[in-house]
Amino acid sequence: MPKTLHNKHLLTNELLYLRYGSIEPSAGTPALLTIRTIATLMKQNPTTLRYLEKLHFRPPSQNRLSLQPPKLNVRPSRKKGSAATPISITEEELEYITSRETLRAQASYPLTWRCVMFHRRFHDRFISPASYGAILK
Repeated sequence: MPKTLHNKHLLTNELLYLRYGSIEPSAGTPALLTIRTIATLMKQNPTTLRYLEKLHFRPPSQNRLSLQPPKLNVRPSRKKGSAATPISITEEELEYITSRETLRAQASYPLTWRCVMFHRRFHDRFISPASYGAILK
């Protein structure tokens, strides 16, 4: 049964002992075993063991508390408008959705495309296909 990652120090000590023959190796100590071999012996993921090894040789000020890799490239939400629901819709928006001209022009469009057209008309508002369909009923 694989060891849990809750005891990070125990895993790190075992890894370092198997890899370098010492619990406190220096940065220039040659490796005795590969990470893949140690991962097989310890029944752990090689990526986790590489991460623990890097944590050991990193200066203490840069160590993180989590074993999960940091989340990079997290984009903020690009939506900067408000959602239009059947309750919060304005008169102008309701007129646009229910007008004969709009209904004729968008007769062959699915609801998702109609929602896109709504957003193109009202740039700061978004509407879901379910809300759009509820308004049309």
